[in-house]
Amino acid sequence: MDLKSITAPYKGLVTFSDIHAHASKLKKGIRYAIKNDLFIVFLGDLVDGHDKPLETVLAVKAILDANRGVLVIGNHDDKFYRFAKGNKVLLKGANKQTIEDVKKSARPLFFQTIIDLIDHPNSAYAHRLGNWRFIHGAAHEDVWTDSDNLSKKAKHRALYGEVNGEKDADDFPVRLYNWVDSIPAEHGVVVGHDRNPYGQGQLKKNGPLDQTGAQGGRAVFTDMGCGKGGKLCLAVFKFDGDEVELTGHETI
Repeated sequence: MDLKSITAPYKGLVTFSDIHAHASKLKKGIRYAIKNDLFIVFLGDLVDGHDKPLETVLAVKAILDANRGVLVIGNHDDKFYRFAKGNKVLLKGANKQTIEDVKKSARPLFFQTIIDLIDHPNSAYAHRLGNWRFIHGAAHEDVWTDSDNLSKKAKHRALYGEVNGEKDADDFPVRLYNWVDSIPAEHGVVVGHDRNPYGQGQLKKNGPLDQTGAQGGRAVFTDMGCGKGGKLCLAVFKFDGDEVELTGHETI
């Protein structure tokens, strides 16, 4: 989705990385965005982690309904969407806890809100503004075609990042970063999803990792572990005419 027209009334935009059901941090971030006249890009993974999944999805939906923000679909969001639609989905520990954290009487509302969010016109696997792309996991070359019709492979990479099918010692997928080297010069991608990019393990302490690829393009990793003991990272962009500039970040 091209964000040019929808973001035009604002001074800039701010990305919210991987909220993971931490509703209080989310609400602080929303207040920051409103105070500074910033459009919001949610980078996916709204649920699984902290204990307020219903409050989180309702707050995000309110922002999308007001046309004040967009959602990048994350793998956790997609999993609950498929489950809510009646598909055969294996729910594991964090997924089961998410359901437990929603009162039984409110679970129909929770699942319907997940469906409404993923089907929302302001939701997509990738959003674009100028030379920037906003994606949950990792960028496939398709995103540079300025088309909303991504291939199956591009959608998979957007959800899960670039992986090789192996697991590490902690039973997490082994992630690759060849995609960073394919980002064109003077272009950039902002992602969440990965709390340990390049195995550096520094996001919790130092904020986003701004990595330059072989062609001179930039990948900005912003998942600082919100909902999992870390902070909510807000990457802040300001507008100067048609220019979109990453100016810094805030942590909550």
